[in-house]
Amino acid sequence: LIATHEAGHAVVAHIVAPQRRLEVLTIIKRKDALGLLAHNDTEDVYTRSRSELLALIQIAFGGMVAEELFFGETSTGPSSDLNYATTVAAQMVGAAGMVGSLINLSAVQGGAMSDTNLVGRVIADGPSREAVERLLSEQKLVARRVLEQHRGMLENLRDALLERHELVGTEILEILRPEVVDVRAAEREQARPTGQH
Repeated sequence: LIATHEAGHAVVAHIVAPQRRLEVLTIIKRKDALGLLAHNDTEDVYTRSRSELLALIQIAFGGMVAEELFFGETSTGPSSDLNYATTVAAQMVGAAGMVGSLINLSAVQGGAMSDTNLVGRVIADGPSREAVERLLSEQKLVARRVLEQHRGMLENLRDALLERHELVGTEILEILRPEVVDVRAAEREQARPTGQH
């Protein structure tokens, strides 16, 4: 279950946000996490576009959707993913003017600018809450389509995680993009002096 969940995050990240660096994919327990995908920007980022934020929400849904596809239901594992996705969606709806209203709910008198306060205000506002629900549902469907189309990739990554427990950097890409490994093998073969095998 955990390997499937984490592989789901990684496959969605690889497909919808190829510019992100996949750093660690593990099913080794760390603190409160039973497994994790550590991914990051390839360069310093100070602001994010709407499409980048949507991709982050889709990645967050990768684990939940993978569980649904393979087990027919979800565990409590996606709760922190839903927390993250909800926070990003609330910022898009309630502060960044990226969905529906252009009102920034952080501007309401007497409120701090903290994420939790903003999420609370967005959830308390009927139309904003509906916009967040709709946004989250749409991005979950995107993640589902990605994983349905790349089920073989998901299975390969899950199996590698079950075998090795942790994959780092290029090890993840070697499974997600086996053609990279094939190209490297071909390059080594071409570099070998003739007459040697």
